Amino acid sequence: MTINLTLKADDYLIYQLYTASTSKESRKKRLKSWLTITGLSFLTALSFYIADDVFLYYYALFVGVISLFFYPLYQRVWYKKFYKKHVLKNYEYRFDKESLINIHHDYIEIKDVMYEGKLFTSEIERINEIGTHYFIQFKVGQSLIIPKQQVKPAFLDEILSIFQNPVIVVQKQLEWKWK
Repeated sequence: MTINLTLKADDYLIYQLYTASTSKESRKKRLKSWLTITGLSFLTALSFYIADDVFLYYYALFVGVISLFFYPLYQRVWYKKFYKKHVLKNYEYRFDKESLINIHHDYIEIKDVMYEGKLFTSEIERINEIGTHYFIQFKVGQSLIIPKQQVKPAFLDEILSIFQNPVIVVQKQLEWKWK
């Protein structure tokens, strides 16, 4: 099976956001920063309450309540902006360049502007499917990004029949959205 792909900045951005949202370390880091900001605001409010400074107590309490509810929204926007800059800085030379992917039983051959090589199908860890993309993740940490609009609807069934590897995990998250 041969696939011609042309990836855009949004494809790389969606992959980065998906990876961040499914990474345990990233989720823990986001939760920790949210709880730290909120907790420090409430501790500051408590210290002002003990010091009988009513105005600063209410101000810090207000900041704590606002951060409790709105910091996750702010954080989501901030992370998206960060990953967008990262993609533009590190992958811009790959945007709108054609890649040729040949899928065989034992290996996947990839040819693009910067890279030409083979990845063995025995090294595939999992295939993640979201509403707009397939991400074929390898054990070495690399992933293939395949937009659904550039392949046939039966793409997943075709590649699974080609690989004939029962160890490959297919993870479907068709309703995934960046949160």
